[in-house]
Amino acid sequence: MIRYIAVAACSPEGVIGGGNQLLWHQKADMIFFKKITANQAVLMGYNTYESLPENYKPLKGRLNLVLTSKKIESKWDNLHFFSDIESMETWALTNKINTIYLIGGALLYRSLLPKCIMLYLTKIYIDELTLKKADAFFPLDFKYTHKFQTERFLSNDDNDFDYSFEHYILNPE
Repeated sequence: MIRYIAVAACSPEGVIGGGNQLLWHQKADMIFFKKITANQAVLMGYNTYESLPENYKPLKGRLNLVLTSKKIESKWDNLHFFSDIESMETWALTNKINTIYLIGGALLYRSLLPKCIMLYLTKIYIDELTLKKADAFFPLDFKYTHKFQTERFLSNDDNDFDYSFEHYILNPE
């Protein structure tokens, strides 16, 4: 059985992006993301994969799993494309991978968040102008048993907006 753990950054309104890209630059979140997902299998949708900067494709130090309806062959050992969740899970279990970190986008979060046992969420406190650019949202109606939150950190030269790190123990269905 696959254990899913979600990793996301969103505003209190659930904004995760706009125009197939992040709407903020948050170095602290990138460092946190790298630390949490290092040496792990990460699952993303094709649009999320396409939104990665070219020099970050595939994400280094991770096994990249991408769901897409397109027929794509990978030229990297750490990048695999799948047409559906079932074939990805079968491949993962065959390769002795039983924990997968879900890293987006919106459709994948909506589909698989109910199966997740944990959520690492960076809350980004965006402004109204940024909020108006949003077209991708994280489902905020998840159920959890415990929530752990750090203090709120202020924006600075490396982080566009105030932010906090939250960790949830979820109730998978």
